[in-house]
Amino acid sequence: MTLLLLTLLTVSGVPPGEELYLAGMELKISGEPDEAILLFRQVVDGHPDSDYAPSALMVWAEIEQSRENVEAAEGLYRRLLETYPTHRLARSTRTRLDIMNDRADMDSVESRYQQLLESYPVKGAEETVAEIEQLVLDNPNHHVVPRAECWLGNQYRQLAQFDKAVEHYARSVQANPDSECARRALDHMGNMALDQGHLGDAREAFESLPDHGETGAASAAYNMEKFRHVWLITRVWQLLLLGSLL
Repeated sequence: MTLLLLTLLTVSGVPPGEELYLAGMELKISGEPDEAILLFRQVVDGHPDSDYAPSALMVWAEIEQSRENVEAAEGLYRRLLETYPTHRLARSTRTRLDIMNDRADMDSVESRYQQLLESYPVKGAEETVAEIEQLVLDNPNHHVVPRAECWLGNQYRQLAQFDKAVEHYARSVQANPDSECARRALDHMGNMALDQGHLGDAREAFESLPDHGETGAASAAYNMEKFRHVWLITRVWQLLLLGSLL
C-alpha cells in the first residue's frame, strides 16, 4: 500500500518531501504509526528544506506524545523550534511545550506530596507537617492543596491545636468546595465545635455540608441529628441550672 502510494505520488510529479509526508499521513490515519514515523524521519533527515519537514516533525511528535513518550515528544518539538523558528507551526509548538512543562511540574508536586506522606512514620509529625505546609505555600494552585490542607488539619486536630486545625480545614474547603476533602473538612470542623460546646459554629458547618462533596447531604443529615441531640441535652441542663438558681 505504502509503496503503491509513493509510486503514484512520484509519477504525478510530487516533490520527494511532500511525497513522503503524504504517504506517512496515510499510514498514520490507517493506524500504522510506526511505519508513518519511518517516513516522517526520512522527510526531516533527508529533505530538511522541504515545506513539509516542519509538519512531519509536528506529527511525529504528536504520535510520540500520544504514546506518553514525553521525552521523545519534547525533543521533537524543540527540534522543530530550533530548526524552523519562524515557521507557522512554531507558535503552537511553544504552547505545547509550555503545557508539557506545566504538567511535569504538577506531577512532580504530586510525587513530592506522596513521598512526604510515606516518610511520615520515619520523620514524625513535626517535620512532615512543616514540609507539607511549605509545599502548599510554594504551590498554592496545585490540585494537591485541598488534600494537603485537610491532612494538615487532621494533624493539628490530633495535637489538640484546634485553631490551627480549623484554619487548615477552612483552606481545604476554599481550595475546592466541591471535593470530598471539603466535605470531610467541614465534618471535622463541625464536630470539633460541637465537642467544645460551640453550637453555633457546629450548626453552621453541618448545615453547609450538602453543598460539598458527593456524600455531603448524607453527612449533613447524620451530623444534624447528632447536633440536635447535643443541643437538647445542653438546653435541658441550662433550664435545670436556671431552676436551681431561682
